[in-house]
Amino acid sequence: MPLALEAKLHDHLVQFYQDDISLTGTLADYFRAGADAGERLLALLTPTHRDALLQKMKTDGMDTRRLIAEGQLVILDARSVLDQIMHNGMPVYSLFEQHVLTHIKASAPTPVRAFGELVNLLCEDGNPSAAIELEDIWHGVCEHLPVTLFCGYDLYAFHQDGGQQAYRTICSQHSHVFPACDQALDHLTAAASAEQKAMRIAIADVLDRGEMTQHFSPMVCARTRQVLGVYALPYWHSPRYGILASDKWMDAAREAGQSGAIRRWLLHGACQQAMGFYVVPGSGLRMTVPVSGDDITSSDLVVQIDEALSASGLPGEMLELEVPGQALDASPKKSATVLKALKALGVRLSVTDVTSSSSILRYFGHYSVDAIRLGEALIKECVNNRYHQETIESMIGIARELGLAVTAGNVSTREQASYLRDHGCNTLQGGLWARMDYSDSESAAVSPTTAKHTGSPRRESAESAWKEGYDLLSAIMDNTLDGLAVLESVRNEDGTIRDFRIRKCNQRMGEIVRGTADNLIGKRLLDTYPETKEKGIFQAYCSVVESDIPMQMETRYQYGGLDLSFRITAVRMNDGVLITITDISALKRGQHKPLA
Repeated sequence: MPLALEAKLHDHLVQFYQDDISLTGTLADYFRAGADAGERLLALLTPTHRDALLQKMKTDGMDTRRLIAEGQLVILDARSVLDQIMHNGMPVYSLFEQHVLTHIKASAPTPVRAFGELVNLLCEDGNPSAAIELEDIWHGVCEHLPVTLFCGYDLYAFHQDGGQQAYRTICSQHSHVFPACDQALDHLTAAASAEQKAMRIAIADVLDRGEMTQHFSPMVCARTRQVLGVYALPYWHSPRYGILASDKWMDAAREAGQSGAIRRWLLHGACQQAMGFYVVPGSGLRMTVPVSGDDITSSDLVVQIDEALSASGLPGEMLELEVPGQALDASPKKSATVLKALKALGVRLSVTDVTSSSSILRYFGHYSVDAIRLGEALIKECVNNRYHQETIESMIGIARELGLAVTAGNVSTREQASYLRDHGCNTLQGGLWARMDYSDSESAAVSPTTAKHTGSPRRESAESAWKEGYDLLSAIMDNTLDGLAVLESVRNEDGTIRDFRIRKCNQRMGEIVRGTADNLIGKRLLDTYPETKEKGIFQAYCSVVESDIPMQMETRYQYGGLDLSFRITAVRMNDGVLITITDISALKRGQHKPLA
C-alpha cells in the first residue's frame, strides 16, 4: 500500500519528484484517504498542479465540486500565499498564522490533511534557508494541532549550489520521505554522500591546521541587561567551506573520530578564558559550553572537564554545561551517571531546547539540573504567537516553583527581550547582543592563517579572539574599582616576546598609572613604562603567556611623594595577558609590614 494512504495524524511527509505525473498520482491517493476518513483537505498549489490534481481526483471518481462546495476541500494559490507570509526573504509566523493557520484552526476538532508547495517555490527561487525555516514552522503545527502534512519538492531545485546540504536538512525535518520514481534521487543522494565524505576528510586534522576557533558571546541579565556570563561556541574556519558553526560539521567530525579532540580543545580554551574573567574582582562571569548528545553519554566528558578545570584553576561552579534534552530522553541511565559525576565536580547543568512544562518536570524529577534553556522555536515568535506565549509563561512559572533558572537564546529583537524580561526569564542570549553569523564574502576570504591553533587549546584566532575577549570585558571593566588592562604580545621574528601592546584598559587603570584610558590604548608597555622590566613585571607577564600559569605579585610605587602598594594579577588571554591591579596601600599601612 502506498505510504500516502498510511499517513497518520501528526505525520510530516515529503516527496521528491522529477515529473508532475508521479506527484499528482501520490497526492490524489493521499487526499482520497483523507476524504474517506472525513478529514478536511487543504491544498496550497500552483495553478498547473491544481488543475492536474482536480482532473486526477475526478478520474478516480471523487466529487471535487461537492468537496469544495461543502468546504471539505480548500485550495489556495501557493504563490499568492507565499507572498503574504514572507518578509525580508524569510517566513514570518504571525503572517503564516493569519493566512494559513486560520484555515486549519477553523476545522477544529476535525483533523486536517494538508499539502503545500510553498517550500518548493522557495527552493526554486534559490532561497532554501527560507524553505527550511518554513518547514520548522510546519513541523511545529504538525506536533501541536491535528494535522497531517505532505510536502512536495522538484528535484531540479537541489542541483543548484548547496542543494545537497539543503536536501539532507529537509529530509531530516520529515517523518517520511518518498523517493522519486526514477534514479534522480539516487544521484542526488550519492552527491550528498560524496560531499559528506569530503567534509570528513577535510576535518580530519582541523586542529593541527589551525582552522578551529572559539567564539564567545555575552549572556545578560534579563532585568538589568548586565553581563552575567559568556557563551562559548566552536567555529570551523575552512578554506573550502567558509566559516561554519558546529551544527554544520559536527556529524563529519564524529565520523572522522575528531569530536573528542575538538571537545577537549573547546573545554580547555573556554575554561582558560573563563579564568581570565574570574580573576576580575566582582565580575563573576560564568562560562557556558554546549555539549552534544554523544558527549553526555561519554565517560570521557567527565575526565576532560576535570582536566580543563584543573589546568585553568577555574572553580567548577563557574562552568555551566548545556545538555540537550533529547539526549537525556534517549539514554536516561547513561546520562544520569555522567550528570551525577559532573555535579560532583561542582559544574552547573542546564537542559536545552525545552519546549513544554511536562518536560521540565521530567528532567527535574530524574536529574540534578540547575537551569533550563527555552527552545529556540518558542523564542522566534514569542511576541506575536499567543500559543508560544502561553507555553513560555507556563514553563517559566513551573521552573520558578522548582528553583530553576531560565535562559532564552536566539533573542534578536528588543521586543523579544522585553517580553521575556516581563514574564520572569532570568538570562538572555542571542544576536541582539552579539552577532555570530558571517556573510558569504567573509567566508570566502578565510584562509588557514586567519585562525591559529598549535595543537594546544590555548591558541585561537589572532584577531577575532582578541576582539571577542575584550569586547566582553567592556561590560564589566568600567564598573570595577580595580585597574584592568588587556595586553597583546608583540613578538620578534623568532617568536620571542619583545613587548606588549595595550589593547584595552578601564578608566581606573588610567588613574592608577597617572594617565587616561584613551591615552594608554595602542601604546607599548616598555615604551611607556620601562620600569616594569626593572621590577620583573614584564618578565612575569611573558611567563604567563608562555606557560599559561596565572601569577600574582605585589609591588611598591614610590614617586613624587607617593608611597603606594599594588597587587598585580595576570592570566593568559589568547596571545597576551589580562592584568588586574588592586590598590592595597591601606592594607599595607595597617599591617606596618614593609614590602620585600
